[in-house]
Amino acid sequence: MSLKQPNGSRRRSAGLSLVELMVALVAGLVVSGAAVALVVALIKSNSETIRATRLTQELRTTAEVMSRDLRRARSVTDPIANVGAATPLGACNAITPASTDTPPNGSCVKYAYDCKKDSAGVVTGQFNAIGLVGGKVRMVSLGTGMPACPAATDGTQLSSDLVTVTGLTITALNADGYTIRVAGRFTNDASATPLTRWITQEVRVRSAAIN
Repeated sequence: MSLKQPNGSRRRSAGLSLVELMVALVAGLVVSGAAVALVVALIKSNSETIRATRLTQELRTTAEVMSRDLRRARSVTDPIANVGAATPLGACNAITPASTDTPPNGSCVKYAYDCKKDSAGVVTGQFNAIGLVGGKVRMVSLGTGMPACPAATDGTQLSSDLVTVTGLTITALNADGYTIRVAGRFTNDASATPLTRWITQEVRVRSAAIN
């Protein structure tokens, strides 16, 4: 006596048809393509996040260098020796821009610290001017008298070569409070819409004016 398999069992043991195989292949390609697209998007997003973070750090470093130096404005070598002196320290007390200026902001700040008078009454100290020149933040320093705002390659560059600073604004909020705003992009970013960032740094000048 012979046993016969049902027709359905023979069809199942025969495997996938060509149409079923093609459908499965297409479905696999769609899933693989979506996975690859997701991975590429994640890599691109991660790269952009890293670049944005690096740019922000570079700009923040520049603003921090400026704020630390500006915070020392109006300090003197020997405050007691200057109290009641016939000749005041004059320019050592001045910070520009001032809150009384119109407008009270600019792209260059001038200030001085570590001031003192010699026996002849000559005031000496660290007189600084920080400004934006050609996409870089630069500082010019003199030992006597306030320097002009930086021009060309004057003084010391404070910002990184990796970054082109596109904006610098120093705003006087009051006699002691200042805000530094720095904007910029990567120097080697030649795209039509380069990545740009800006940061704001608050500064409080520690010393009051001393005559």
